[in-house]
Amino acid sequence: HRHLGVNVSKVRSITMDTWTNSDVLAMLEGGNVQLNEFYSRHALSPSSSLSEEDNRCVIKNRYRTNAAKFYRKNLAHHVLRIEKEGKYKGREAYR
Repeated sequence: HRHLGVNVSKVRSITMDTWTNSDVLAMLEGGNVQLNEFYSRHALSPSSSLSEEDNRCVIKNRYRTNAAKFYRKNLAHHVLRIEKEGKYKGREAYR
């Protein structure tokens, strides 16, 4: 994902990057599993009915969709609300 640019996909390495509190909360609340489930609900996931090349296009382009912009915006607002509370209570507390 690094080649997509930070304005499209924010990638963090556990060993090479520094993580802010917001970065950690965003990963806990909206990490890979949650994002992939979101993409699946919006028909933005790879499919066995598509060719390998078409699936690569789906994966590459889904980060630029309005659905992805919606996800990023709402995740950022959600993380801000958690930070204002001052204490993280776990994912289930916010569902």
